[in-house]
Amino acid sequence: MSIWQKAYETYDNHAHLAGVYFEGKEPLSPICHMVVNAQIEITLRVDGTFCEASALTKESGKTIIPVTEESADRGGTKPNAHPLSDQLQYLSNVVKDKYENYVAILSAWADSEYSTPKIEAVRKYILGGTILDDLKSCRLIAFDNNASFVDSKYAKYVVRWRVYDSGDTDECWRDFATFDAWKSYYLDLLSGQRNECFCMISGKQDIATSRHPRAIVQGNYGAKLISQKDTERVLAYKGRFLEAEQAAAVGFTSSQETHCALRWLAANEGVVEGGCTIICWNPNGKPVFKPTDDLFDDDDDVGTPVEPSEYKQLLSDTIQGYKNELPDDEDVCILTLDAATTGRLSITYYSEKTASDYYKRIEDWYRSICFIRRTKGSMYSLRSPRLGSIVRCAFGTERNGNLEVDDKLLRMQMKRLLPCITESAPISLEIVRSLKIKASQPQNYRDYNNLKGNYQFVLYTACAVIRKYHNDLLNKEEWTMQLDTAKTDRSYLFGRLLAVMEYTERSTYERDERREPNAVRMFTAFCERPMNMTAVLKKRLMPYLEKLKPWKRRYVEDLMGDIIATFREEDEAALNRPLEDTYLLGYYLQRKELYKPKEEKESEITESEED
Repeated sequence: MSIWQKAYETYDNHAHLAGVYFEGKEPLSPICHMVVNAQIEITLRVDGTFCEASALTKESGKTIIPVTEESADRGGTKPNAHPLSDQLQYLSNVVKDKYENYVAILSAWADSEYSTPKIEAVRKYILGGTILDDLKSCRLIAFDNNASFVDSKYAKYVVRWRVYDSGDTDECWRDFATFDAWKSYYLDLLSGQRNECFCMISGKQDIATSRHPRAIVQGNYGAKLISQKDTERVLAYKGRFLEAEQAAAVGFTSSQETHCALRWLAANEGVVEGGCTIICWNPNGKPVFKPTDDLFDDDDDVGTPVEPSEYKQLLSDTIQGYKNELPDDEDVCILTLDAATTGRLSITYYSEKTASDYYKRIEDWYRSICFIRRTKGSMYSLRSPRLGSIVRCAFGTERNGNLEVDDKLLRMQMKRLLPCITESAPISLEIVRSLKIKASQPQNYRDYNNLKGNYQFVLYTACAVIRKYHNDLLNKEEWTMQLDTAKTDRSYLFGRLLAVMEYTERSTYERDERREPNAVRMFTAFCERPMNMTAVLKKRLMPYLEKLKPWKRRYVEDLMGDIIATFREEDEAALNRPLEDTYLLGYYLQRKELYKPKEEKESEITESEED
């Protein structure tokens, strides 16, 4: 139950924030409460008379309301009213059974020793039965008759209350006295109805419960992590224990606190990828870098250095900045939640790390998966693709200028990639192969030449992942980010050759010409039959070679000759085998070398001619 204990610890460390609102954040709810979106706010006087009502926006409607176990988990047609704030169908006397259920629970609270002026004011107003007429007069709702109200959207509008001169604050959803009053009343009510148990989360005696909150993740409102027991079926504990609580018991208070903490973390710290919620946090509330984030600003064209030594120093300094905010012995928790069905929420991954171990793995990941990315003109910088970007590049399809991937596939692949950072697990071969296929099909992308286009990003991402994959297999950095003219790998050499043939044809284009070279059009076929397609492309290059200036023609011909001379294999059939993924590294790095600034390249050519 490690996840439950850490969630319990998180709530305990932040209990002083329960009920406190922060702009742009969802508040941590006290136990026996939950956060809902209210649509209407009604203001009353302390004697229960109506003052005014107003509509709430989605941003301002976040409201903490008291709940019971049954109302927090309600579904179907059985009425289970919240004690104070609820939907209009419970507050008006149109739907009799729901209205009576609401009045009964509100009156029981108001008649108890835990009543407050706010509760009494709301009860007096509700018993007056004028709520629908008052809201109509304020032009907040409109319906013809009772039947149309029940079927309308207004029936499910949630109302929250403000009561003038009723305490330190008029707002019921911010009043700590109201929070404490309901909590004390409900715990007292439960303790008189149930036995105590030894809670496996807190290690203390607590009120026994078998019903646990839902709505941890907003996108899967009805899904629960702990399901209600079913005594009608044959369960695993039968035959070993007489009661389910003898196998494992969770107390009411502990259940409430852990679920409140998880809901708060999911709303404020969670990252949603394809419906899967990924949460990374420190139980003491200190800032933690999330593995799904980008360590560097991806929009910064010149901020990330191109030299590996500079990059490593920047990486080390950036990681150290995060370490300074989180001591080495502090815990970092990583959790992923996914709804298997509409009613079941699954923990698909959970890990605990010390801060020192966690940040070491983050640094190792960024150090090993970085690659050179063209940012502007002939400028390059070292970057590292994000997890979500890797999945979209490997499995996405370009639609309306974006790389789109099925949510189910995105969730599955994100779960496979996350341990590659947090556990230093190897990258899946399936992802590597998918990236190779996508990067070998430039014709499938609309704007092949655009530096900010999808294909250039797919190509860069593929090279970053392929380089890391092979270096991890070898347990050393054999595949570098600089062009290696001495490397004799067949695929690498064919990739270099493809880049030179593409460059040769492009060198004859006018400035505004966007036509795809033969090398791009035959990219996929070249990967399958490199020797045959090399012969075809060389024949098609002849007219373009004639258009080049003599020095440039001599340069590209010599370069192709040097590459061909480096091949070790003499068997034509062996040379014609489909290319391995490393050809993309040769292609990418040779292109980078060819598209150097004109002055720098001409200087190199002149020097070589003098030699």
